[in-house]
Amino acid sequence: MAATSSSSKGSIPSGYNKCSERGQILKHMADHIKNSGSNLESRALYMQAALKFLHVASVFESCHKEIGRYGDMIN
Repeated sequence: MAATSSSSKGSIPSGYNKCSERGQILKHMADHIKNSGSNLESRALYMQAALKFLHVASVFESCHKEIGRYGDMIN
């Protein structure tokens, strides 16, 4: 995933933006299913959404660590 997308939060590979969007969709689906009364199914969707968000967060953190190292090399 070499392509990057710039945002106010920094640059992360664009594929991870899609992953984050998918996490949001899963969370909204889980909310809807929970409101319909199916707690077990909604928990599974919440877990899937949480894993997607954690994955994106770990990539975002590693990108910022690399940027920090690059800045240290310049100075």
